[in-house]
Amino acid sequence: MGRRQYLLHTNFHGRRTELSGASTEAECSTFCGLSTVCASGRISYTLCTRKSAELCNLVSVGTNRKSIIDLAAASHIPAPPDSLELPFYYVASAFDFPFLLVLRHNGEWDLARWGLVPFWTKTLEQATNIRRQTVNARSESMWQKPAFKEAANGGRCLIPVDGFFEFHHHGGKAYPFYIHLEGHPAFFLAGLRQTWRNPESLDPEVTCSIVTTSANTFMTEIHNKLPQPSERRMPVIVPAEQVHSWLSPATPVESLRAIVSSRPIPRLKAHAVNRALNRAATRSNDSTAQDPTFYPELAELAARLSLLTERYA
Repeated sequence: MGRRQYLLHTNFHGRRTELSGASTEAECSTFCGLSTVCASGRISYTLCTRKSAELCNLVSVGTNRKSIIDLAAASHIPAPPDSLELPFYYVASAFDFPFLLVLRHNGEWDLARWGLVPFWTKTLEQATNIRRQTVNARSESMWQKPAFKEAANGGRCLIPVDGFFEFHHHGGKAYPFYIHLEGHPAFFLAGLRQTWRNPESLDPEVTCSIVTTSANTFMTEIHNKLPQPSERRMPVIVPAEQVHSWLSPATPVESLRAIVSSRPIPRLKAHAVNRALNRAATRSNDSTAQDPTFYPELAELAARLSLLTERYA
């Protein structure tokens, strides 16, 4: 099977939507989208209203079957069965809710639709509104948020990718960067998985979220949209030695918190790519989306990133 690229795009805007009528202001939940508060026995879901919360995240999962088999072998876990058709796309919006390949704690592989829908969701309208807010789960609060806590406790999963994209802002322009692990055609991101039942068709549907954490030193250099470095985010990368701990139902929460907060720089590499990636209408639907593009105005940043890669090699 030839190599194909899958770009998943999420964009969080500073607008507020509520699914039920609680009036108390909810805790700001930048990047994962959901914040919750109980009032009169109801739960209010509020999208963060801070303008600084506007983020853009692109994830490339264009790995072929061999790279996933090799990743599984290096992590001492079963490879996906040949009968499972892997979801390869060139470019797909997260808000089209594409399928991702996910690995469960029992060693089974699933196809899960991106945008977690909690099991208690009652209507299709509610599911649609919720999944738009749950493409990411903040690691700091996922054990408390009603949308995520069930999956955080018993539905942790791994999502294989070959890289992800983040935007750097300079001179009023946004420059996309492609980030990957040197020498690793594929690696795992931490995910949450949950099944809900469509109330109309009564069919079960597997859904998922990508877990995020505060950016490490390397990613802080790139993701500079938010003014404070402590506000900047990145997906949680799970190294091979922590795969079983992340998946195991027996792992204590304290140990899981250590995994999602460690933010290592495991030979991360990054380069700028074509700014056409900024716009859905011109986004390249082929492997050139990862091709390096040189911008003289970013030469100093490129040099700093190279030094950080070498420092943590």
